[in-house]
Amino acid sequence: MRDWLDPKHYLHDLTTTDRRNPTINAYGPIYGDTELSSNAQPVLDPVHNTKTTIEPPVRDGTPSSALANQVVAPSPYFGMEQTWDSKVNAHTSAMDQDGRVYWAAQNRSPKDVPAYCKQGSPLRSAQLYPLDVAHEGFFQNSRQVTVYDPKTKKFTHDRHLLRHPSPELRRGCRQHALAQQQHGSRRRPVPKLAVAGWINTKLFWETGDAAKAQGWTPLIVDTNANGKRDEGYNEPGQPPDYGKDTRIAFGMYAMAWSPADKTIWSSSLAHPGYIIRLDPGANPSDTALAEIYKVPLPGYGIRGMDIDRNGVAWLPLDSGHLASFDRRKCKGPLNGPGAEQGEKCPEGFAFYALSGPGFQGDPGARREPVLRLGRPAQHFGPWRQCAVRNRQPVGLVARVGRRPFRRTARALSDGVLHQRARRPHRRSERRLEGARPMGELGQPHAAAYRGHRRARARRPGKTPATLSSPWSSSSSCAPIRSRISAVFDRLASV
Repeated sequence: MRDWLDPKHYLHDLTTTDRRNPTINAYGPIYGDTELSSNAQPVLDPVHNTKTTIEPPVRDGTPSSALANQVVAPSPYFGMEQTWDSKVNAHTSAMDQDGRVYWAAQNRSPKDVPAYCKQGSPLRSAQLYPLDVAHEGFFQNSRQVTVYDPKTKKFTHDRHLLRHPSPELRRGCRQHALAQQQHGSRRRPVPKLAVAGWINTKLFWETGDAAKAQGWTPLIVDTNANGKRDEGYNEPGQPPDYGKDTRIAFGMYAMAWSPADKTIWSSSLAHPGYIIRLDPGANPSDTALAEIYKVPLPGYGIRGMDIDRNGVAWLPLDSGHLASFDRRKCKGPLNGPGAEQGEKCPEGFAFYALSGPGFQGDPGARREPVLRLGRPAQHFGPWRQCAVRNRQPVGLVARVGRRPFRRTARALSDGVLHQRARRPHRRSERRLEGARPMGELGQPHAAAYRGHRRARARRPGKTPATLSSPWSSSSSCAPIRSRISAVFDRLASV
């Protein structure tokens, strides 16, 4: 763990690589985003263990976050000092294939709206959906895009009012998707400026034309079920007309590009939490279609999200769950009447309770099923039963005195699994700590596993091929029971 800024300012986000190709910037610097706290953006060199800062430029008249975050009561550490004072307001960053860093950051006043964003612009996105809302003073979500090139150590900016860089929007184009401008509270849907935007970085670096290289689209749901986007759509807050498509007024927060189908996914913060899928189509300004899915109970409260190589979205939730959403599990049509409400595919969600205690009086998340990073784990009862998945015991239940005590075996990382098999950790050559026997890693079921393996070896003629389930019978569980019961006896005596 490294403290790589200073005691007065916080880090909101960071970037290390191009998420489409995580070999970019290998062993290179890590770039931080300080949001409302500071103009200086920290840079950490993890190889030499050094930290520096860089400061993106802003135009004259750019307001500071101090205007909206004034000190109203003294801090026990800093008194009445105005510690948060940022004109840059760098919220999120992304890296491209050439190692350039793109910040969603402020570089002009929010009342300075470029002409190409307004009605009458030759830009197709502005013709379909002009963005001409200006703001006085400091407006937190008024951000443009600022780019830093580590090779030349120079900054470039002059983009439209967009935010949140994320991987490419269309295959074959070096574009970056950017999320919406949110107008008002972060958790309130946005009537006007809820758009998804992009920058064609290939075109921009070839021509230097910021206007031609960008575009945006409102979020339109195919509620008339004709499979395409139509103009003349329903506006938010109007009575539904399912002969038309419907615009949804939800902002996009954490964004990710799906390598499975080349679509853009995002979380949306409105309670209880939503995820949005945006299919750009052939010409995103005209063809982009959105889908929205509401997080069902027992989950609620979303912020970040990411997507894996199979197109499955992963969401950390305030309810104490890590949730997944797999669109392939959806059973019915995902467009048509009611699609704008986000309730078309509750079966696509799965919830995994996060381990660890909650707050006092909080019953915590629903405990079934339980996800362990490394290998899935389940609960089993009563404690005489034991099971294994991938040769690992996954759950045991016993009693300590009169109180039931549930012990779920910890899942093992790949490195630990290698060490259990007496094979060196595949990454240990580059670490100070080499491979160690499994019993030295503090895993209480390791000795039980070795005992079980020795017990099997003493049974002549019994091989894994002839054992239907070596962990299911009471005799095969005896070594585990003896070891685990000794652990519980010690717990009971404490």
